[in-house]
Amino acid sequence: MAIIGAVLALILTACYPIYDATCNGTLVTSSAGPISDPAIVEISGIDAGVRNPGIWWVHNDSGDTARVFALDASGTTRGTFSFEGTPALDWEDLAVIPGPAAQTGMIYAADIGDNTGTRAEIQVYRVA
Repeated sequence: MAIIGAVLALILTACYPIYDATCNGTLVTSSAGPISDPAIVEISGIDAGVRNPGIWWVHNDSGDTARVFALDASGTTRGTFSFEGTPALDWEDLAVIPGPAAQTGMIYAADIGDNTGTRAEIQVYRVA
């Protein structure tokens, strides 16, 4: 289900305006810019920043290194961050949550893809 949510979020942010449901149930649109970073070729996970409001964290699907990209609301890459010492076999999703201390955040990356049904184990990586 999380994968479906991530794909839907990608479609809404990459192809169409962003839709925010307000408390009274009315949709309000805002425009997002195109993602033009050539290193971002197949977004598979997306989540909003908690420490840095206005930042969207994304990663590529399989075939990339273990890294995440920080994008602003215009689609511009604000930074690329590698997970040192970890592979990225088939990352499918990520989550950003508040960290244990004030003004900190944690990113969880789910290396859980198994299209061929042959993986003996999966991994979820956590980085501050």
